[in-house]
Amino acid sequence: MYYLGKVKFSEDVFSKSKGVTEKITTSQFLVAAETVSDAEKKIYEHLDGSHNFEVSSISESKIEAVIGKLKPESPESPVSTT
Repeated sequence: MYYLGKVKFSEDVFSKSKGVTEKITTSQFLVAAETVSDAEKKIYEHLDGSHNFEVSSISESKIEAVIGKLKPESPESPVSTT
């Protein structure tokens, strides 16, 4: 089963006109897991070491299968084969 996890990342951004403001971006992760709790755990493990994030939602995906694997472009690539 696949779950779609939405994660909010926040960072402080400085601008001359506004000073320090919080910038929030949302990323989505497709997770192969047995339960919602398992999917959440896998997201936290995947993002271990990242700062200022929260899992904002997890929902069951309608995706039935992922066919093929992408090759990571670089060591920093977000594609994970685990």
